[in-house]
Amino acid sequence: MDKHHFKNFSMMIVDDETFVRSLISRVLLEIGVGRVQQAKNGKEALDELSKRAFPIDLIILDLEMPEMNGFECLHHIRNSSNPADRHIPVIVLTGHSGRRQLLAAADLGIHGFLAKPISRNTLEKQLVKALTSPPIDPKLLRAEHETPEGNIHKPPVIEGKS
Repeated sequence: MDKHHFKNFSMMIVDDETFVRSLISRVLLEIGVGRVQQAKNGKEALDELSKRAFPIDLIILDLEMPEMNGFECLHHIRNSSNPADRHIPVIVLTGHSGRRQLLAAADLGIHGFLAKPISRNTLEKQLVKALTSPPIDPKLLRAEHETPEGNIHKPPVIEGKS
């Protein structure tokens, strides 16, 4: 996918940090994304999804936010009464790459991970992957990262600064 492929996509960034939302919005527009919407927490994201004038093709979702965190928001999206919302690709954005958090997010149906700070190259790779691949299989992810006793022995690969 190149810039021309992203022009018909609408994406939403959900993060409580204004700087992070602005930075990711700018990068998305630079790589050719047609529409970028922002929300400062999960509650605002759900409100925007319910009243949107155009479909959202992908959500970049922070996990740790006040009012409604990313886990709660993702749970509501995946259980939405709107069938289209239940299948929106979601990339988790996190400043903390805790294995248990990421595995829990995978259980809720995500398409990728991004660690803060992000780079343009990594963001673009994750967008392509999320838009062209099924959600991460939590069973496969766990199998890769657990010992036979069920203990997690290494973190999932998390794309970050490159």
